[in-house]
Amino acid sequence: MKKVKGIVIVIVIAAAIFGILVAIESNAVSKYERVEMAVAVKEVPKGTKLTEENVGEYFEMRKCDASLNTQYNIKELGELEGKYLNRQIYGDTIIHTYDLSDSDFKNEAIKEKVLVSFGVGSLADSLSGTLRMGDVVNIYVVHAQTGEISSLTGYPVIIEEAFDSSGILIGAGDKTSIATNFNISIDKQDESAFYEMMATGNVKVVKVDEY
Repeated sequence: MKKVKGIVIVIVIAAAIFGILVAIESNAVSKYERVEMAVAVKEVPKGTKLTEENVGEYFEMRKCDASLNTQYNIKELGELEGKYLNRQIYGDTIIHTYDLSDSDFKNEAIKEKVLVSFGVGSLADSLSGTLRMGDVVNIYVVHAQTGEISSLTGYPVIIEEAFDSSGILIGAGDKTSIATNFNISIDKQDESAFYEMMATGNVKVVKVDEY
């Protein structure tokens, strides 16, 4: 009986050791797992238009550590075609969807750029839910007391980032998420007036098709 009991104990210990070894091996494999993503092969200037002809000159698909993989990584070079870079990209840098824009819009009214954020009061009264990075818009506020409509900036601006109600960044290729909050750049001298006016009522956004 003691002999059988001893055998059982040995088996249990062996199973435990085996489980530990499997766990260690599994962690080692996941630690070194590689995922393909688009990486710049050299410096690419801000504002560069990426085309079928030049994408391969600037970027390549490269296997990188899985810990660097996010929902914003580019999974194939075709996703870059027709996009503009909204910032300078350095060599050996991973490119993300939020580094891209659908437009090369430049605003001459902005002398000293500052990033500001705003949210919409009612999606039913604006196009905000479907707005995405790269869209050019005019922004207005409807004053709560008088119903008067005023321009928040006095000039069109480009949506630099769009977020859902949970604060999650909406990728350039996402056509379904509802955008409620946005980042734009305006002239620094307009920043105080922008926030003061925004506090007086509901923000409305109108997309500009031609500029």
